[in-house]
Amino acid sequence: GAWYDRPNRDTPAAINKRLNFKPLAFFQTDIDLSGEKKKETSPNITTQFLQDLQDSNSDAMAFLTVYPFQGFAAVTDAQLTDLLNRVAAIIATGRSVFLRYAPEMNGSWFEYGQKPTDFKASWIKVREFIRLGLGSNADRVAFVWSPNSGFNYPWPKENQTLSPSNTPDWDVLDTDHNNVIDGQDDAYGPYYPGDDHVDWVGLSIYHYGLYYQWTQNVVPLDGYFEAYLTGVSPSVNLTSTQPFYDWFSGAGGSAASAGNKPFIVSETGAAFHYDWNPAEQHDPTLTLDVTSVSRVEIKQSWWRQFLNPAFLSKYPRIKAICTFEFDKAE
Repeated sequence: GAWYDRPNRDTPAAINKRLNFKPLAFFQTDIDLSGEKKKETSPNITTQFLQDLQDSNSDAMAFLTVYPFQGFAAVTDAQLTDLLNRVAAIIATGRSVFLRYAPEMNGSWFEYGQKPTDFKASWIKVREFIRLGLGSNADRVAFVWSPNSGFNYPWPKENQTLSPSNTPDWDVLDTDHNNVIDGQDDAYGPYYPGDDHVDWVGLSIYHYGLYYQWTQNVVPLDGYFEAYLTGVSPSVNLTSTQPFYDWFSGAGGSAASAGNKPFIVSETGAAFHYDWNPAEQHDPTLTLDVTSVSRVEIKQSWWRQFLNPAFLSKYPRIKAICTFEFDKAE
């Protein structure tokens, strides 16, 4: 499937035409649960999304990513009712729904991030609210628990050192109990709501380059994509992390899950950096290399790492992969 650039009016039909293959199985879009922070998350999004799906002339599923941008405490029953109505409207057209609530909750870049206790309570409440409201259609929506890949966890904010004073869930996040939250701590388990409350699991998996500030476009290293599943770093610039696939979709092995959950790559892509972000200053001594390798070389190398029979046979619980189809400032 594809997370398509709906705000800039790319469409599922246009993506299917560009692929010139068979129609994709699902398309993704996003909404802000509060409806306040991002102008593109107005109530007409669902109408537009449904029209885009209809215009694709396919039976594609709807993948709805739901951001609580204002934080979990700001989520109201009125907002949940609005979300329920959106999901019910999609189901009424005959389509099933993936619902990814508060994605990348283990990251530091969202207001709701790195608050596992609040996240799990909110997740369970939202899932039960939607399922109860849908009644006999409850099984037409699959809730996707989807953290960010744990490489280089916990991604402290610039000029910030994590400490008990600025980290409310310190004891929960310090999983090895050494009074430090770092890459040796579990990047996933503290945020997992439990097998009974999760239908699918997923990850955000990206290739940006080798080193920030991404001044050199490079072909992904062999095995780079798989490394996100195993947690074994293929590069000196990534700290290893936990074996996500084995823990949640394989035989288990963590205290959080018995495993065997269907797995979706919730968003993935290999970036080609072609210009500086005009909204941000950059080091004038840096040069952006846009000629050493082509956009096609980078992207082909990336998708060939997972779109091949040997890989999919090795990881049979991978049931879906969603490419991120945006022109975006990073």
